[in-house]
Amino acid sequence: MFQPDSGFEFINSPGIYAEENVLVLSNPNTFQNTTLVTGAEYIPAVTSVEYGANHYFSGYVFRGDSRFPTQIFEEGFTLQYPLVSMDQARIMAGAARGITGSEGVSTSVCVQAASHYRRPPGFRNMEIGCVYLIDAVNFRGYAIPTPRPNNIVVPIFPILRQIYEVNFIHSIPNTSIIGVVWPDDAPEPKFYGAVEWFTLPRQLKLAVNPEYEGGMEGALGVVERFNA
Repeated sequence: MFQPDSGFEFINSPGIYAEENVLVLSNPNTFQNTTLVTGAEYIPAVTSVEYGANHYFSGYVFRGDSRFPTQIFEEGFTLQYPLVSMDQARIMAGAARGITGSEGVSTSVCVQAASHYRRPPGFRNMEIGCVYLIDAVNFRGYAIPTPRPNNIVVPIFPILRQIYEVNFIHSIPNTSIIGVVWPDDAPEPKFYGAVEWFTLPRQLKLAVNPEYEGGMEGALGVVERFNA
């Protein structure tokens, strides 16, 4: 059973959180809307409108997840259910009124929206975990508008009316995960609940994943694009 208190024990790789491995994202405009970051592409889809999404997105995205960063850095984000039917493909594309459920790998262009994805199995009303920055420049995910226009974050970040979720129909390898992010007013990425993400962060800290294919040099380049 998931135990939130165990979240304080997951930092078992101190080097990841060493000062020299932590970078800072200082431009809220970009980490709350990654479509503004150089390298992002909003691409018309060639599939039928009946599939849901009319566009794809490639670029940088965030994902909230209840699992430990050490596990994510080792395993990446895998599909919970393999793609075996057209019904699944339609759901992944947002055809079910934009609700993708457990189909695909759900991410967002907005870190605030991604923070709401941190829901452990069996805990429907609890959001607890960490948020990760993913390099999806060479991938294409379905760009799905918000299914809940009255959600509290949507008026704050209008991009969510156009792209709330970017859902991938394939797994995201660990080498494409740049690192774990958290609000700059906290010393380390504990298992934050909804309260810690309620106040909009002015900056984000980024602990670079040692398995990221771009390495520290690549991560520095990503941060430069975010902070431009």
